[in-house]
Amino acid sequence: MTALTDLRHKLSLLLDHPALSWLKGESARRDVCGLAIVLVACLTFLHNLNDPNKAFWDEVYYVTATERYQEGVASYASHPPLGLMLIAAGEAIAGKNDKIDTHPLALTKKTQKETPLPDGYNFYGARLMSALFGVMGAFVFYMIMLTFWNRALTAFAFSLIYALENAYIVHFRAAMLDSFQYVFVMAAVWVFLQLFLKRIKKPALWYASFGTLIGLAVMVKVNVVVFAALGGFLIVRDAWDNRTALKAYIPRAIKASALMATTFVAVIAAVCTLHVLVNPNNPHPESAAGNFDRQHMPQSYQDYLAGERPLSSQIVWDATRGYYSFMNNDFTHIVKTEPNASTPILWPLMAKAITYRWDSSKGITSYVQMIGNVAQWLTAFAALWVALVMIMRRLSGTSRYLKGREFSRDMNLLMALMAMYAVFMGVHMYLGTKRVMYIHHYIPALALSYFILALVVKIGFQRFKVAVKWQAAGIAAMLCVFLVSFAFYSPLTFHKPLTLKQCEARNVPLKVVNCHVPKKPVK
Repeated sequence: MTALTDLRHKLSLLLDHPALSWLKGESARRDVCGLAIVLVACLTFLHNLNDPNKAFWDEVYYVTATERYQEGVASYASHPPLGLMLIAAGEAIAGKNDKIDTHPLALTKKTQKETPLPDGYNFYGARLMSALFGVMGAFVFYMIMLTFWNRALTAFAFSLIYALENAYIVHFRAAMLDSFQYVFVMAAVWVFLQLFLKRIKKPALWYASFGTLIGLAVMVKVNVVVFAALGGFLIVRDAWDNRTALKAYIPRAIKASALMATTFVAVIAAVCTLHVLVNPNNPHPESAAGNFDRQHMPQSYQDYLAGERPLSSQIVWDATRGYYSFMNNDFTHIVKTEPNASTPILWPLMAKAITYRWDSSKGITSYVQMIGNVAQWLTAFAALWVALVMIMRRLSGTSRYLKGREFSRDMNLLMALMAMYAVFMGVHMYLGTKRVMYIHHYIPALALSYFILALVVKIGFQRFKVAVKWQAAGIAAMLCVFLVSFAFYSPLTFHKPLTLKQCEARNVPLKVVNCHVPKKPVK
């Protein structure tokens, strides 16, 4: 009896125990695995949120915006307001800074030497909601994997990829916007999968949910509007399936499109209205941030803030128009390149990793580094090429296996996700000609690459008729490699101290960090 068979036998005997026999049901296993992945994510995403206790990367902007929301002061930002409101909600819930004077933060757009953080400022609250959404993201990721595999334990195993992804952890446990965007977008992907697989008997509510989720994501960061293409994929696919009765299908297509578009617009209107409602106060006359925002505030909105006009739909529209003007001005004047910038086509190879922060003392340096789990990124990169070959062979008819009906479901999913990946990357390569781009913009597409990896593995198992026990062994071996990679790079994720030698060891096989060379003491 092999060690693996012996382990399976012991687990079978354990599940025969009356207290655990209920776990033999797939439904119960799904619930337990869903809870388990959330608990694992709690360990990685909620760990010591106040470390470092200094602002890094875009936190220097968002902690000041948070203070303005805390004070109800009208303001604009480079991104739509939903993510900023969620960050402010976390700060309000935690209340860690209630006993210190944080008001000076509201007067500036960015913390810097001239406007430093107040002594004793605690980042737990500012980072709380982002980290909680990071945990939620693990569950959404699990639900998508469950859709692919339809087996709880396998879906759980592949969902560990999310919980062990260093790039997600470093970005989602910071006071930044990406975890909110991620959860809304990936929830939309899950809804898309249910509609794509035709699991829904009455799809109207699901089309409305898709539009709502895309709207919520866009009101965090605009770039994910490209995921609306998935709705277009659904319409085109259904039109093809109904090509023999296309005239009868057109009214259903119009209804589905209208539901997605209407809910999308409704969410944008609701968030913009909420932004105006929670910020009824005029910026301080001597506020540098307020004076900058006033340049884009229509007079009618300024009159409302001064108490000279009542709230109305026109005021909300004017305030939103001013917000758009601010964002457009920011986009127009943003630099096209800088030392941390990267080229989108190189993102799958983790170019270029960013040092968000480093703190050094006595030859020991702690980093907050925007890097991913190198083993996972390289495996996903390989999976993209394998998927491309599989799709080409299926479309060209050179593979009699991949054209088989047993592969139809998964190959169709693979083609849809690869198409979405191509759209995302194509749009961002275009944006890279207009503005500076950073590796963290790849975060949504990274998730798509992991979904593609899961489908490539599943189709490979089907194609070569791999026995279930060997499937489990292969997945376990892959996860062991991913776990070792995660642990190896985790000091750069969690701001843990490293010597120069330990830091340089992390630059194999990819250069992921510019290691700080301690200054030699002056004799």
